[in-house]
Formats: sequence, C-alpha cells, structure tokens
Amino acid sequence: MKTTDWTDLPGPSLFLQRVEQDLCESKSVLAVVPSCFDDRWVYAIRSRLENNYEWREVSGSPGEFLQEISTRKDGQAFIHPREIIEKGIVRQGFVLKNPSGDKWNEWSSFLQSFAELHRGTNELNRNVFLVTSVETRNILPNELLLSERRIEGFIRPEDPFFHAAQVVEPDETDSLWRKIRMHVCSEVAQWDFRLCEQLCELSTKDLLDPFDWLREYGKLRGWDDVSETSDPKILRQHGLLFSIGKEQIKHSALLALNGNKTEIDKRIWIAQVRVLFPIIEEQRVRLLRALGKISPSTIRLWENDLGPEDSLGIGELHHRMICSGAFGLRPTTFAWKLKNIRNKLAHLKICKPSDIPDDHEWFR
Repeated sequence: MKTTDWTDLPGPSLFLQRVEQDLCESKSVLAVVPSCFDDRWVYAIRSRLENNYEWREVSGSPGEFLQEISTRKDGQAFIHPREIIEKGIVRQGFVLKNPSGDKWNEWSSFLQSFAELHRGTNELNRNVFLVTSVETRNILPNELLLSERRIEGFIRPEDPFFHAAQVVEPDETDSLWRKIRMHVCSEVAQWDFRLCEQLCELSTKDLLDPFDWLREYGKLRGWDDVSETSDPKILRQHGLLFSIGKEQIKHSALLALNGNKTEIDKRIWIAQVRVLFPIIEEQRVRLLRALGKISPSTIRLWENDLGPEDSLGIGELHHRMICSGAFGLRPTTFAWKLKNIRNKLAHLKICKPSDIPDDHEWFR
C-alpha cells in the first residue's frame, strides 16, 4: 500500500504547528485526536522538537511514572514531581498515550502540579508532557503552562482530496478515471486518512460499490458494536462523528455497519458530479464546434430556433443529430454517451466505467 505523510496536509500541519508552538513555549499539551488517526502526528512532533527535548514514552499512573524516572540511590520512587527538578532531570519530553478514564483525574491533578513547579524553572531546563487522548471529555485545569489542542476543527474539506491525489497512482492511459477515483476516495474517507489510503488501493469496480468492503473495514477496526444512535462522545472518541467546517459528518464505515448504503452512494455520486458535470459541458461546447465544421448550415439553423440566451443541451443536441442524419456514427454515439452520463447523474445514479468514454474518445 502506498502511504504518504498526511501530517503535511494543510489542516493537520496547522494542528501540529500549534502543538509544536505550545511545547516550544514550555507548555505541556493535551492533544485530543480520535482513534481513527494513526500515530504519525506524534512522530512528526517528536522529530520536529528532538533538538529541544529528549523524548520518552510513559504509561500507567503518575505514581508509576515517578517510579520509572526516579534516580534515588536508595531505589525508592520519587514521591513528588518537584523531585524531578531537584534531581536535575531537565529538557525531557514525556509522551503519555491515551491515559485510561479512571487514571485521568490523577493525571490531570499531577499535570497541574507539574506545570506549576516548572513555572519557576529556567525555560531551557523545563520538562513537558505531550498527552494524546481520544477522550473528548478529558480537559486540563486552567493553568498557564498547560494547553489543549483538538484536531477536530483543523481538518479542512480539501485535506482528504489532497491526500488522495498523493496516493492514487498516476494513470497515463485514463487520466479521467484517476481524477474520479481521487474524488471518490476523498469523499468516502473524509477525515480518515488511513481509510483514504486503503480505498485508493481498491479496483475501480470495488471503489464504486464499497458497501461490503466498508463493513469489513469497520469490523476490523472494532466498530461493529457501535450504532449511529450511540452517544456522540463515543462516536467522536473513535472518529466516527467529526466536524469539518460547520458540518457534522458520520464515518462511512459507521454508515455501512448500520446498513445506510444510500448515504454512501450519495457520497460517490457527489464525487462523480464534481468531475463529470464540468466535463460534460466542456465536451458539449467542443462537440458543437466540431459539428459546425461538418455542417455549418445545420448548426446555424438549430441555433436560430433558440432564444438569444438559450443553448442546445446535450439531450436536445443528441436528438437533433439523430433526426438530421447529417453527422456520422462517431459524434452521434459520443453525444449519446454524454447524454447518458448527464441523465444518470441528474437522477442521482452512479456512473460505471462502461458509461464513460475512454480517454481517446474525448474531444481535445
């Protein structure tokens, strides 16, 4: 599977910049990122700041953390976070991944004490925590050296499309279907960049009918016991409900697991409309120009039948081409294909590869 670094996309990159800025200001950061996102963003933060801090991952409770980093000669654990500073442990970056709900209250209180103690320490010698969490209900106390960042709100509608454009392999023989694939993958995956990468690997046939595949994807991710009507906090924790702009969107795998094929098909249809409607209009104009060279008098006669602000739609154009008999099979068949695409999309139907002309059939 071809993967690219989704953390370089505009929205995620801005999120990382904000987290990085907070850490550079010696703030400990709680970053709320749903579980559908992989850990590439954590690695990106660490690599950006490896000159500022020596990073290590921690787990368990605050007490276990103090045990892990204790340097006491008697082998006993540190008792209070102030001992971290007193023993000369400085410029450390601690990554705490998804503390459990029953431990969060302990960690929240600990981080407040940790930040307060570091306030009087030289900035260059401060330690920081990067706490990752999927729990949207986790919040930090209001303290100067603590910060919260939530990736929801940073992802933009164009991010998944840019990601699909990087992942979908170039196809010199059929550039139109590559463009359609990019739009379909991004529209179905939305903010789930890992899903986007896997969709890009599907055949065109499977990509245009991904319902069963999405069900299996959801089951593999452990979402098969989650309902569309579940607590929104649970859905957000998994990344199955997400806000992009002002719109709240449900994950396509959640729709598939709950039997909502109609909404999945609608997303594929939207993707095809974005690509094909402009092309249909462009090709209609080029076809008219080509017909005007074959039989200028016929085209002038047709145009005189219309008002000054009207134009021959592709359906009307195809009908007149058949009735006139003035044009050959190739342009008439091409007009029929354009009409068929337009009619399918106008009736909310998805176009199959057989519906769309090959690259060599289009008017250039």
